[in-house]
Amino acid sequence: MVDYSKWDALELSDDSDIEVHPNVDKRSFIRAKQNQIHNERRQRKINIDGLNYELVVNSRLLQRVSDLLQSLEAAGPESHNRSPTEVAFEMNMALAMRNPEDDNPPPPPEGVLEPEQSLTMIADLIAQSDNRLKELLKSDGTKITSESYRIGFDSSHVNKKSVGRSTSTQPELLNPNYDTGKVDVGSSADNSTDSTGELVQAVASPDAKKFAEIQPSNYPASRDFISSHPDILQESNIDGLLVEAFNIALEQEDDARARQYVHQAMLLQWCRTLGPDGVTVFFKGMTSPGHGAQEAFTKDVDERFQRIQQLAKENAEQRATKDEDVEHIQIHAIDKDTTIEIRVPRLDSEDDDEKKARTIFKQFSPDMRAALETGSLDEVNKVLGKMGVKDAEDMVALLIYWETTSSILSTIGLHNVLIGLIIAGITGGFSLLLLVPIVSSAAGALAGLAYYAYTANPPFINKVVSIAFCYLAWLIQEGTLPFYGYFILAPILQTRERVIFLMLFWAVMFVFMAARIVVAVIGLLNVLGKMPDALRQPIDIRLSITGFVAIALAECVTAVFLLKTLRLALRSSITSPMSSGKLYRLLMRSGEIRVATLTFIGIGRAVTYTLRKKQGIEYLEYRSVAGQLDTFMYTLEALFPVVMFVDIIASRLVFEDERRARSSNLANVAESRKVPNVGTQEIVSNSQV
Repeated sequence: MVDYSKWDALELSDDSDIEVHPNVDKRSFIRAKQNQIHNERRQRKINIDGLNYELVVNSRLLQRVSDLLQSLEAAGPESHNRSPTEVAFEMNMALAMRNPEDDNPPPPPEGVLEPEQSLTMIADLIAQSDNRLKELLKSDGTKITSESYRIGFDSSHVNKKSVGRSTSTQPELLNPNYDTGKVDVGSSADNSTDSTGELVQAVASPDAKKFAEIQPSNYPASRDFISSHPDILQESNIDGLLVEAFNIALEQEDDARARQYVHQAMLLQWCRTLGPDGVTVFFKGMTSPGHGAQEAFTKDVDERFQRIQQLAKENAEQRATKDEDVEHIQIHAIDKDTTIEIRVPRLDSEDDDEKKARTIFKQFSPDMRAALETGSLDEVNKVLGKMGVKDAEDMVALLIYWETTSSILSTIGLHNVLIGLIIAGITGGFSLLLLVPIVSSAAGALAGLAYYAYTANPPFINKVVSIAFCYLAWLIQEGTLPFYGYFILAPILQTRERVIFLMLFWAVMFVFMAARIVVAVIGLLNVLGKMPDALRQPIDIRLSITGFVAIALAECVTAVFLLKTLRLALRSSITSPMSSGKLYRLLMRSGEIRVATLTFIGIGRAVTYTLRKKQGIEYLEYRSVAGQLDTFMYTLEALFPVVMFVDIIASRLVFEDERRARSSNLANVAESRKVPNVGTQEIVSNSQV
């Protein structure tokens, strides 16, 4: 028996015993088949040579990497501590001893890795990745999930998708088994944005609506209508018919009519996709018995109709369950380039602020705690979307309070009050000097809380009370700062100087209080709706600047008289053996520091308000440079009581040192004059008094 299996692998490029479709030229098909076989042989040979070349190169590369690893192991761990210069020198010497020819790779075979092929390979890889990405995105678009769901036709608007027309070198009828599923017949109705990210109005023309009324099975009528009205092939008409189909499905009027609109829209889309002769090609395929395009087209129409039905059903359910007054509270960054980071306080932290934050964290619902622990702002917004407006507002208030400027400044004030109480415990009681920074810090802390309550959109009456209390707290916070020097100076001035000081000081403070009171009044009138922003803002800025300058002048007036008095006391103490003058020098230096700091703060805030006025920045707009500078100056103002606390502690220490030195000097003087001990004790007692 003869074995014919050895001829199974015989490949003939000129085999004429083949059958082709009647619409295809047999000679052209045979020549194309010959060219294809020869090209495959040639490409197979190039691929074999290329793989052999890769094996040679990779084998040599593997040997070199192995040698490098062995050298590294032989050097041992101490090689990491060697000087880089020594290593570089040895490397250069080793390279100099090698034959340069050994480093050259073998020449590649002809036709493998040509210079121009590298660019082509990279371009092909990019194209393959892009096509794969489009396939995945298209596949993902066919699945409706909670993440991808959106209302696509609520406003009867859809978006156009920019699709670049691909050119083909093959005639459209040469391949009768062409897979129409590969053709992107999807319209822009499935997309939410076009290439510019904007919604595009899609309204079907009157001719397109007439075309949609043609029965789907009447292809001759559809072909004649397109021939007489070629303008209906525009993409806007296709999108418009899909919108009409969606509206019909949404109103649950007639599913057959909605499917008819989808059918006619897909018919136009296919005619557009098939190229210049797309109308002829499409209708020829649809009217030919047993043509594969008929099944593919019907499947595409069914899938698109089912998708529109599903979207309409979900939209109807959402509208049915949606309350007329439903509002959702969501958290978003004001600046689009800003990222909000969520950090959950640790459970085992020993930090006081962390413990406070953990206490607030425990007040959240389990769903909110779980969302916060994910660190995703989207998860937090999902939980807020399921809550009522009031509950969501309260939840957001707890979330964002410790991230606001008001909370930080309020915390600084509370911290300063705590320091004041500690100092009172150390010194053994409260004095007028110690009460000044304590009262100022407490007012600042309350002002921060009141301002946060004002900006948290409370009920109207609470909003009015919050802003009124805020203005009062600001007046106390800033107005008490100059009284530190006043309480030092007022008891020691006498007669004419005392009168002049009191007149100047209270005149400046009267200007400050008047400016602040007027600012509070116009602020309340604005909240009550009786004064527009356009009228209030210029007055508010000018009066605020006046108040800041008045604070600086009050401190300057106090500093002038205080430094003059202390300088005279220092001159007297130098000639006395009972005092070294340390206390007076300290008080002079602290007075200079206070006047310089508070004047800088007052003038600085006046300058920042002036810049805001010149730039025309809206009131309470702190995202500008001037607004940020003003917030920085206010932070320094909130920290200014720390300067007073340091001054009190330092003065107390120096005073105790002076008293011990004075007692020692008195004892030495008494002994030198042989004064009885009883007299010495009496002199020391009088000196202490």
